[in-house]
Amino acid sequence: MRTEADKTDLHNVVTYGLVFALGLVVSILALEIGFHLVKRDQFERKVVAVAPAELLALQAAQQGVLQQGVRWVDGNAGLVGMPIETAMDAVVRRHGGDGE
Repeated sequence: MRTEADKTDLHNVVTYGLVFALGLVVSILALEIGFHLVKRDQFERKVVAVAPAELLALQAAQQGVLQQGVRWVDGNAGLVGMPIETAMDAVVRRHGGDGE
């Protein structure tokens, strides 16, 4: 005959086991999400936000060319380079600025 101490409450064991398993799964998911957020932040801060030196040099060279104003691109072909605002003003002056 079983005594009161030998009886195991199966309902409580299953309930505690499920609660523990659910808590473990939620904790693992929270850690994974946190890890991926930190990883993405680190990637953006260290890789995406930092411009390569070659890109910075190219941009500086292009800005230097743009600040020259009107310049010959190909003198034999009669091609000139100029900032877009200057070109738009020249077109307006040439065509009278009447909007037609």
